[in-house]
Amino acid sequence: MRRWFVLPLIALAAPAFASPKTVVPLDGAWQVRIDPTDTAATAAHKREATWLPAAVPGSVQQDLIAAHRVPDPFKGTNEAAIQWAGLTKWQFRRVFDVTPAMMQRNHLDLVFDGLDTFATVSVNGKILLTTDNAHRRWRVDAQPVLKVGRNEVLVTIASPIRTLQPMVLAEKNPLPGEYDSAFGDEPKGKQTSPYIRKPKYNYGWDWGPRIVNTGIWRPVRLEIWDDARIDTLRVDQEALTPTEARLSAKLDIAVETPGVATIRAAVTGPDGKTVSVDRTVTLVKGNNAVSIPLAIADPKRWQPIGYGAQPLYTVTASLGGAEPTPEDSVTKRIGLRTVELIRKDGSFG
Repeated sequence: MRRWFVLPLIALAAPAFASPKTVVPLDGAWQVRIDPTDTAATAAHKREATWLPAAVPGSVQQDLIAAHRVPDPFKGTNEAAIQWAGLTKWQFRRVFDVTPAMMQRNHLDLVFDGLDTFATVSVNGKILLTTDNAHRRWRVDAQPVLKVGRNEVLVTIASPIRTLQPMVLAEKNPLPGEYDSAFGDEPKGKQTSPYIRKPKYNYGWDWGPRIVNTGIWRPVRLEIWDDARIDTLRVDQEALTPTEARLSAKLDIAVETPGVATIRAAVTGPDGKTVSVDRTVTLVKGNNAVSIPLAIADPKRWQPIGYGAQPLYTVTASLGGAEPTPEDSVTKRIGLRTVELIRKDGSFG
């Protein structure tokens, strides 16, 4: 009798998602040129108006340095010679192949982990995405414009200064910025940097040059999936004592096909030992929040430099339980630490 009960329970707990996610990396060799619509820049920099090699992740400034089109801005007074790049509109392109099997899947998402900053993404001549934030991931459904065979993705990125400057110059009391430009591209006290979601150090600091980067600064990929995928993973530290660290792996899972799935969270310590926890959940269509508790015995604390070692732990969450594919997994590296703000009697701690 026991066998008749066990077999249905095993079948019920089995993962509902049979087709794993496939990832096609689109990093590496791209091409870049000045956008033909930027006529002033194409007239001033004719060589850069034709396609030259580009590396992704990266920036057009790095590509210009690698191609010896500008001198190294970190040497001597070369900083001035690269300023024109941040005032110019650029295009990046590459081609990739799509197979008939890929087109049969439910989702073909084009994913950019970082675009800096005002970008327009086109595939096969059709605009799919416009962006305005360098600090976030961008995902778009590319399947409607893809075709079997060769496809081209084109990313056009506008100058952040020229995009925002008309608005800033019209402000009676503009927001204060970090450092005024020494190169005449922005009037004193009229900085564009406070109005953009972009790394502020690009606009110059006391420790670094002014290089207003433009480019695809983080990885790019085509994600192909059917039923479900892990969208994000966050690791919260709930408690840390000399004997135990209690963590919570918090996942956002995007689901197309509702069903029962096994989610595994695992943490591997600096000594190579792994602790894992499986959780079987029923997922609904749309976004699903799932949390999985993890406990680490005898945790090793991360210490500031000069105060001790910096041991790191690797937390991995995956769809599919004990034998997931790497594409169905998300990994974070963390350090364990507590911080206390001491304000008693004006103490410096």
